[in-house]
Amino acid sequence: MPLCFASPLDLFGALSCAPAQAYAAAIFALLSWWLSTGIILLLVRLPKRSFKYSLLAWSALFVPAMWLGYQSMQENTVVSAYSGFVSVLVMWGWHELAFLSGWVCGPRKTALSARATGYQRFKESIEAILYHELGLIFNLLVLIAIQGSKPNHVVICTYALLWLMRLSAKLNLYFGVPQVGDQYLPEHLKYLGSYFKKARLSRFFVLSLFASSLSWAWIVWQASTGQVELTTAWVLLATLLGLGIVEHLVMISPVSIERLWGWAMHERVDLFKNLSNSDQLLARPVPNLTGFESLNHAEALESMNSLSEPKSTAHLSPTLLNQTLISPARLGPSFASLSGALSSHVNSPTQRAAPAVLSQTG
Repeated sequence: MPLCFASPLDLFGALSCAPAQAYAAAIFALLSWWLSTGIILLLVRLPKRSFKYSLLAWSALFVPAMWLGYQSMQENTVVSAYSGFVSVLVMWGWHELAFLSGWVCGPRKTALSARATGYQRFKESIEAILYHELGLIFNLLVLIAIQGSKPNHVVICTYALLWLMRLSAKLNLYFGVPQVGDQYLPEHLKYLGSYFKKARLSRFFVLSLFASSLSWAWIVWQASTGQVELTTAWVLLATLLGLGIVEHLVMISPVSIERLWGWAMHERVDLFKNLSNSDQLLARPVPNLTGFESLNHAEALESMNSLSEPKSTAHLSPTLLNQTLISPARLGPSFASLSGALSSHVNSPTQRAAPAVLSQTG
């Protein structure tokens, strides 16, 4: 469904006949990019044992996404444009999740060799991401095969655009950029940071940014001058290309992506990491309390005071400290054992005959 335009100078201002449809497509592309990226950033920062479940769940969506993409190729409608766009995001998300979780990377899973340059650096860099790149290319070939002569090209164009922009970003990391972003890699992929080159702008970056910006300007010009029909699909692709250009600009600016995806990289991440260590915390042994039974009332009550006020134990003897001083974090089970020891002493005939001792130590 074409959108109308009135002026060749202003893309969105020209859409006087259907501005809501154009704005909706642009906002949809922006939110889809932001949300899908955030979900992946969150999933790859969960405990490692969750990766297989995340990838399994996403794999269950992959086949329906392929079917949805195939169906969207059959006709040029607003619905088919959105469905094709979403189907590609699901497919692309699977590849990104498989890569960032460490399941589909490459045969090399170690850092770059020391002082590796030239061909050796290029070879080891390819080996680190080989399986991932082959998977992306295979998916692209499958989409080309099922596209055939079908009229709607949203799926193939969206996927090809994502692949080209991501390939450009990887090559820029290889040739060198000021901001490589290695601090955002999950722990299990920190070794990949050694393959990034932090340097001044390379010629390739200038060339790639110029080519992508020129392509975006050409798309806008084609639509604004009426040389093509300004459709929902056209707006989706133009917005996605613009976001790809923004991702390139991030490589030369100190802007932190945490401003966009802090919800996926901080609060929930720390929570899950703490939960993943809870088993180890609970499995810590309780200190051996052997020796409490041999204490008299004065020593036992003094030991109890030392548990509640650990800083006031300077007056205790070293022997008593070794017997009674335990971490406040383990006060629960230790206190129960101490209470049992006190109870046995209080109930003994010899201790019931000595109330003065209790009154003095209380």
